[in-house]
Parts: sequence; structure tokens; C-alpha cells
Amino acid sequence: MLGSMASSVGITSLDEFISSDGLLALTLASGGVPRDYLNILVDAVDAARALGQARVTPRSVYRGAGRVTYRTKLSNLRSDAGADSSTIERVYRDLAEFV
Repeated sequence: MLGSMASSVGITSLDEFISSDGLLALTLASGGVPRDYLNILVDAVDAARALGQARVTPRSVYRGAGRVTYRTKLSNLRSDAGADSSTIERVYRDLAEFV
């Protein structure tokens, strides 16, 4: 799937775009969930560009995964926690910042 997407934008080899370690990191970070895989990939590309990298690497994948997780988990937390969300959100932010 990723090869087909890359080909459609003129990337002839995935190796030009993402390192083999980056592919492994992307697979692990997404937990095998296709939607998460694609969302993390998008943010990993942005992270790679911000880092001045020519290709997506594990470093950019983990930065992208952190961004995706932070956005989605915080939103889920707010809806699940209800009235307690502000207290739990503070703890989550502290934990995310620490990690």
C-alpha cells in the first residue's frame, strides 16, 4: 500500500522516502492499526522535514507517533472522563511531558 502511494507521487523506491528502520518503527508505533499507521506516517513526514532529514527514520516516526497519540488520546480522555477530565488531563500532560 505504501509503495503504491509513493509511486503515485513520483517516488520510485520506498528507500528514497523511508529507511528500513523507519518502516519497522512505523509498524511498531502503529500497533498494526492501518489508520494509525497512516496518521503516524503523515506526522512522521512533517517531523522528518522539521528535523532536516531527507527520509523518514525511527526518530521522525516516534516524534510523529507522539503527536498523533497526544492529540487522539487527549480527545478520548476528555470525552471518557466527563467531569473529572480537567484533573486527569493535567496528570496526562505531566506524564506525557515527562516521558
